Amino acid sequence: MKFYIASKYNENQVINKEIYIALKDMGYEVFLPKSINKEPKTDNEMREVAEICYDEIDNTDIFLAVFPFGWSVSAEIGYAIKIKREKDKKMRIILFDNNSDKKNMEKLRQEAMISPYFEPDLIVSSIEELMDVL
Repeated sequence: MKFYIASKYNENQVINKEIYIALKDMGYEVFLPKSINKEPKTDNEMREVAEICYDEIDNTDIFLAVFPFGWSVSAEIGYAIKIKREKDKKMRIILFDNNSDKKNMEKLRQEAMISPYFEPDLIVSSIEELMDVL
């Protein structure tokens, strides 16, 4: 089973690493975009990184979005939703609520273009909770 971790690079460095290690320790294949090891500056570099990420999403079983997220993660979520819808793929989309901000979570649940595609019972707030639902 393969995981794709969609998360802010800098703000979530610690939790990203913790999730990555926990999943690897359980024997899962895990892709974290930071592992590309590029800080793209030009349009071509950005496109190259994006294409690597989209290819990885194409081949993932569980898409894990770490909340709160920004524009890039929102694009990744949109692409994961497209894959799930068009290919009738059994991809699971899980939300990892990194800061348990109930007000922001309620706003997210009202987002008609995103919320219906997260598995409602798979919104987790800790690595332990994530491991339990797997």
